[in-house]
Amino acid sequence: MKKLLSLQLGGSGHPTMSSPSRAKSPRETGDRGEGEEETASVAGLGDLDTLSLSRRSSVRTSNVPLTPHGRTEKPCKCCEKGCSVVGRLRQQLQNLREEKTQLEDMISMQTATLHQIDQDGKQLEQLSTERLESQRKLAEILQDERRSTEERLKAATDAVADLQKQLRLTQQRAEEEREALREAVREQTAEATKAATRAAQLETDLELTRRSLLEQFRCWAPLLSFPRRRAERKES
Repeated sequence: MKKLLSLQLGGSGHPTMSSPSRAKSPRETGDRGEGEEETASVAGLGDLDTLSLSRRSSVRTSNVPLTPHGRTEKPCKCCEKGCSVVGRLRQQLQNLREEKTQLEDMISMQTATLHQIDQDGKQLEQLSTERLESQRKLAEILQDERRSTEERLKAATDAVADLQKQLRLTQQRAEEEREALREAVREQTAEATKAATRAAQLETDLELTRRSLLEQFRCWAPLLSFPRRRAERKES
């Protein structure tokens, strides 16, 4: 069986593989029949799945035609070389598929990780926004409380100032009233002293007058009693 292999390997992913392009021998071009032609065209890593030759390699080795004398025809070296190339390509294709699966798994894991990081970032952003909103509301509440406290403190300070002013006025009036009371007490004490002195003087004058009257009565008593005795004598 004669095979025509045209292998074109491109891409930077497999630097160890060159692009084998084998010249056609006269035997290959002359003995090629119908149903026995297979062409493998590999262009880069993405075209390895189209290798129909790899699926037919097993058929090539098992269906070797018999000669008229009943002997099997010995496969040519080019077929053996093509089989080895196909085997290597199949192995490389399997390796590439495994690497592709691994890369897809890694990409899926990284995508899931990025998605989780994105979700965590959104949650953190939401938490940060909520925390900032809570801090803003708390700051507003504290500012309102501070403003209200300052207003109450100012009102209390004004009330204390008014009370102190009223207290000073009350103390001043009380002091004036006490001073007036002291003056009145002094005046009343002086008047009472004068009245007591006047009363004592009157008592002294009254006693002197009483004594004087008693002396006068004693002097006039005999004279007053003589006419009474004379009248009594006439009646008798």
